[in-house]
Amino acid sequence: MARKASEVAFARDDAEELELTITVSASDSSKPGPALELSGEDLEVYRGVSFSRGPLIVEGPEGYRKLIEQLAWVGGGTLRETEEELGIRSDLELQVVLIPMAPDEWPSEFSARIEAEAKRMIIPVLFDARAKSLTAFLRDENFFAVGLAGHEHFEFSACVGGGNLRVAMDPEIEWRGIPFRARSYTRWYRDGMADYAAIVWVDKMNGRVGIPEKDRVWVVHQKNAEASLKRLGTRIFDWTQFREKGNTPYYEASLGLMLRLEERYGREKIREWNEAISQSTSRFKVREDLLRSGEAVFGVKLRGVARGAE
Repeated sequence: MARKASEVAFARDDAEELELTITVSASDSSKPGPALELSGEDLEVYRGVSFSRGPLIVEGPEGYRKLIEQLAWVGGGTLRETEEELGIRSDLELQVVLIPMAPDEWPSEFSARIEAEAKRMIIPVLFDARAKSLTAFLRDENFFAVGLAGHEHFEFSACVGGGNLRVAMDPEIEWRGIPFRARSYTRWYRDGMADYAAIVWVDKMNGRVGIPEKDRVWVVHQKNAEASLKRLGTRIFDWTQFREKGNTPYYEASLGLMLRLEERYGREKIREWNEAISQSTSRFKVREDLLRSGEAVFGVKLRGVARGAE
């Protein structure tokens, strides 16, 4: 399976207001169906029912009313818990649009480009059409499940001006017709922390509905994360948004760093790290700010942790 990070274009009136163009894409050649491409207008047909709780809004077809209500209730509550537990705060809302797919229609490629209003992310979530309850939905091992939506929510919560972290992205800008690429070298943190936070969130939902730990979808991702971190080590700190191929092991290794930090120092230290980042005097934090804050909290060099030396 190939994975490409979501891309977000920012239209700024000031530092606090954002308009988002969200692009999500992925592919899996083992799936039987043709490529599926969606726009914001295409999502309207799926918006029969809507429920919300906290920062989470869930929409989907009328035939999935029970699932939509359960996901909004359980997911909204646990999303807020995860934000507080990890110290990732923003005024960003997550709007999930559920799109049921029959097993023989699952697309081999999927992409969506959606214009979203300021402070709200709209993420389409493909899932097995046979899943009518939250338990069945969370057991779905397909890539486009709710964990991806959680990843995007946490990543951009860490970056938006209205959040507490304000981590710099890798923008591509044009000045007098000349393109420039600004590299902040924060992708290891943005995607690693977003994956980690999504795991915490989904795991909380799994616990609420009673899915045993051995049956939880994220277990395989954690194993891949450990192996990729061992292979890549400190190279993750040079990862940027402009790497066009071979990103999957970098996603995995960046998650592996977060899991290694949690295993060695505990989740509370992860929260303390994020609090330290939020208190940094830099307007938008770059790699050095993230490393310096982490080393102050954990008492070790994060490069050493990535190498396995600390």
